[in-house]
Amino acid sequence: MFLLIFSYTVLIAIVFILPMSIDRGAALASCLSFGATLYAAIVAYLLLDMWKQEHKASYFSDLGKNLINHLKILHGEVLYLSPFQSEIRTFQNSKRADKYNLIEEHKKQIFSKVATINLCLDQLMHEGLFYLKVIENELLKKSLLDFHEQINSLFIEITNKINENGDVPTNEILLFLEGVNANFMKISDDYIGEIINLIKSDSFLENHIK
Repeated sequence: MFLLIFSYTVLIAIVFILPMSIDRGAALASCLSFGATLYAAIVAYLLLDMWKQEHKASYFSDLGKNLINHLKILHGEVLYLSPFQSEIRTFQNSKRADKYNLIEEHKKQIFSKVATINLCLDQLMHEGLFYLKVIENELLKKSLLDFHEQINSLFIEITNKINENGDVPTNEILLFLEGVNANFMKISDDYIGEIINLIKSDSFLENHIK
């Protein structure tokens, strides 16, 4: 690039400027100085443009990674519930004197985890909708909304009962856990991999998210 600008500068100086100049040395020096200034300006512009592209790619990549991270957190929180069904049934069938206390302790943990899962689900949708404002992706939008609806359907009834009554009978807790254990992995298999692949396929993300 420097040689190209230098050549054009010299050519313009020889053809147009030097024939009309009294002090040809000074005129040539001025032309070369102008060429150097022009070269510096072009290089600065190109470097700024490269920085903007890299910054944009990094920003989009961070958005995608954040959204995927929220998916993984939600997945882990729901899986935390999986052993409670068998543990409560074991306590029910045991002859331990403290089995009812143990069941109540498990129920408290379940209620707390349900609240955490609802919070994670809200955060996922918040991050997802923000992501979609920056990067339009109708397929991703549909998958996220469908995933949210499917997960919410597993928790909405038990959440309402906890909020209304502060407690839920053990048999209803067991039915809730049975539903989660029976359906969550299928929902995850149907949506999470697809959502992650859609995020990775977005511009600037494919080479940044592993």
